[in-house]
Amino acid sequence: MGHFYLTHLLWDRIKKAKKPRIINVSAKAHRGFFNNLNNNTIDFDDLGSTRDYTAALAYTRSKAANILFTKELQRKIDQEGFEAYTYCLHPGVVRT
Repeated sequence: MGHFYLTHLLWDRIKKAKKPRIINVSAKAHRGFFNNLNNNTIDFDDLGSTRDYTAALAYTRSKAANILFTKELQRKIDQEGFEAYTYCLHPGVVRT
């Protein structure tokens, strides 16, 4: 939820910035979410996973949520018609 909330708090500044970029960090663990047909859902009524919590599944879901949020944010930016770019990355493969 942190990626979403921080972006929400900064939204007015993002819209006014010159060529803004929003970069969200995820992880390649998201693949488990998209590859597992039995558990590839996010229960928005139970974001804390109180009904079916396992650490690995919660982590996988959170990384997938970061990617889905980033994609949806770019769609919203395009729809609103201002120039901004969103990126989501796995930090372990970035050459810094």
